[in-house]
Amino acid sequence: MRLMDLFHLNSDPAQEEPESPKSFGEALLLSFSILCRGDKAIEAKITECLADPKAYYEAHEKAYDERGLQYNQEAEPWLQLIAAVDAAIEAEYLRELDWKGDAEEFRSALEEMLKVSGIPFSLKNLSFVREKNIPDWVAQFNEYAGQSGITVYGIDIDSDSYVLGAAYLADYAQAAETAGNVGIRVTSRPN
Repeated sequence: MRLMDLFHLNSDPAQEEPESPKSFGEALLLSFSILCRGDKAIEAKITECLADPKAYYEAHEKAYDERGLQYNQEAEPWLQLIAAVDAAIEAEYLRELDWKGDAEEFRSALEEMLKVSGIPFSLKNLSFVREKNIPDWVAQFNEYAGQSGITVYGIDIDSDSYVLGAAYLADYAQAAETAGNVGIRVTSRPN
């Protein structure tokens, strides 16, 4: 026994790295929990969908139908991702913008996402060129705000619309890596 052990001077346990998610569901829940600042209502909806995807689909069939999605067992991970995206959109952490959205709509969505995510950042000195498009505006914002540790990201839902959110860079990086490990694309360069 070492002298330090005898006097319990080194009694703090070593900090352990959190375990990496082992399943699609765990990764989905963890990445959205990070991106949505631990919002319990979003986590509850994701957990409900993960527990019984078919029952969740039936309870939300109209929303899935509007996206042209039908239930089958092979599509469960995809339907679970859409459930998470829709829950985050409903809580305004994410915004779904049409591919031909205009600069003012993008600016308004960005202001709301920053506010809901608790990110204090002013867009007062930033203007978006009307002739550009959403990927251009995201790149412009990320270049401008990157030094402040903030990013706009997109979640790929295989659609002609853009699902966008705002996060601190560290949170985004952790969520994107976690999601990417199970095939969910979260990127700061939506296209």
